[in-house]
Amino acid sequence: MFIYNQMGGIDEGSLDCISLVTQMTKHIRAKASGGTTASEIGHFSPIFVWLLRDFYLDLSEDSGRITPQKRDVVAKNEIQASIRALFPDRECFTLVRPLNNEHDLQRLDEIQLDKLRPEFRSGLDTLTRFVFERTRPKQVGATMMMGPVLVGITHSYLDALNKGAVPTISSSWQPSSATPPRPQHMLPVLNEATERKLRIACHASDANIDNVLKVLDGLLFCYEAASHGPAKWQKLTIFLQKGFLEKSTLKLRCRSIEDKLGLLNQQLESSEKSEYLKRSIRILEKRKYEQVISKQKAEEDQASSEIAILKSRAVLVKLASAREEAESAQGEAQEWKRKYEIAFREAKAALEKAEIVQERRIRKQKRVKML
Repeated sequence: MFIYNQMGGIDEGSLDCISLVTQMTKHIRAKASGGTTASEIGHFSPIFVWLLRDFYLDLSEDSGRITPQKRDVVAKNEIQASIRALFPDRECFTLVRPLNNEHDLQRLDEIQLDKLRPEFRSGLDTLTRFVFERTRPKQVGATMMMGPVLVGITHSYLDALNKGAVPTISSSWQPSSATPPRPQHMLPVLNEATERKLRIACHASDANIDNVLKVLDGLLFCYEAASHGPAKWQKLTIFLQKGFLEKSTLKLRCRSIEDKLGLLNQQLESSEKSEYLKRSIRILEKRKYEQVISKQKAEEDQASSEIAILKSRAVLVKLASAREEAESAQGEAQEWKRKYEIAFREAKAALEKAEIVQERRIRKQKRVKML
């Protein structure tokens, strides 16, 4: 895999910089006889990954969203055509700036991974997953790239260049004898021990990414020291893929557990808030009820007091009225008494007058009889 690391977006300047790679098609042959085109060399080319760091542009075309792969090579000039021919399998990835703060960028190696921008971590995870999923040992036919083969290819290319000849890919791959491979019955033991150490590191109580990487580095060092043979790099790739797959699985499980914990915390907070709200409502209702009862009792006491006052006033009014009636009756009695006394005196005077008249009549009758 050939990862071309670049700052910013793809423009004419970046295409000019990579044009040196495309010029290789003019000086390399796939076979010893005959001419060679870029498409023929493309069969031997690695996966081309164009990595755009600190990328800030919107990936859009004709008012529509496009993927980084579509933005990779879209023009029609000779350089871009050579890139397409030389690298038939190509990808493009973008990474935003890991941090927005310029001061933090100057000490990026001291910043923890979880402090970086979520967009950067997401893009880095995607790139890492792609690299470990798509990276394969270099192989031509049945010959796999190993140390001796790489040395032989280097010598072949240097000899051809020093002699002014054109390097030939097929003839440069010379199988080299290697030390006998590790017995097959030892592989399960090695795999089991490696997997056990990695699991212990991942499931430890103080597990973190740094400790896991240290264990992984130690395992890789042991593997490099003990492993050999044509399948070495293939085994290494499978081992790395398995390790990172397990890391991704554990990471997903951790995220799932964190999400569940977050949900439980939210539910707990919601429940506590709901319970607190219910208690507050009950307390407020109780206070309001007590206030209403107290107010009602005060109003009842005031009403009772006013009723007592009204009753006392009514009694006083009745007493005053009875007194007035008694005084009025007494006045009438005195008036009738006065009238009675007057009538009595008049009757007495009339009776006395009648007696006088009667007495005079009797005297007059006596005188008449005497005469």
